[in-house]
Amino acid sequence: SQYDSQYDSQYDSQYDNQSRRRLPFHPPPPNPPFPTQIPLHETSGSHYLTALIGTPPQPVTLILDTGSHRTAFPCNPCPKCGRGKTDKPRRQWMPKESNTMVYRECDDCQGGTRAECYEGKCKFGQSYAEGSSWEAVQVLDYVSLPYDIPRLTPSSVHRHYTRPILLTFGCQTSESGLFLQQETDGIMGVA
Repeated sequence: SQYDSQYDSQYDSQYDNQSRRRLPFHPPPPNPPFPTQIPLHETSGSHYLTALIGTPPQPVTLILDTGSHRTAFPCNPCPKCGRGKTDKPRRQWMPKESNTMVYRECDDCQGGTRAECYEGKCKFGQSYAEGSSWEAVQVLDYVSLPYDIPRLTPSSVHRHYTRPILLTFGCQTSESGLFLQQETDGIMGVA
C-alpha cells in the first residue's frame, strides 16, 4: 500500500507557518519491520529509487547522490529541464495537484549562502564537479520512501512506503549538463 489509509483522512490542527494552510496529520513513522531492503534500481551507472511526493502522492524517480544533501526534481512547468534519452519527455512533478505543497518564503530559506529571494520565494541551486547544475525554488511537502520486506522465498518481496514525512526540496526551474539527458526525474542527496 502507498499510504496507510487510516492516516490519509486524519488532519492535525497544526498549520504550516508560511501559508497558514492546514497540513494532513501523519504520525511519525515506526521503524520498518526487519529485515527490510531499500529497493534501488540501476540506470546508466547510477542507482535510483521511486519516492512518493505530495498529497495525493505522485511518483518521482530520484538518483541517490552520496556527495550532496539536496533533493530536487523538475516541477511543471520547467521548460529549461531536460527530456531524457527517449522521445517521451521526462515526468515533471505537478505542484498544483498536491493539497499539501507550500513554497518556502524568503524569510524561511534553507541552504545558507546559496539560497536567495526571488519573487517572494526561496531560490537555490546545486553545481557538481562534472559540470552539471540545477536551479530551483524551495518547496515543503510530504515524502514517502520505499522499502521491501523479503518473504520466505528469495524472489518474493512485498513493497511498502514509509508514512509521509515533511521534506524541503527543490522544484527545479532549470537544469544543465547530465541532468538534461538523465532517465530519472531528479536527484536525492543522502550525504
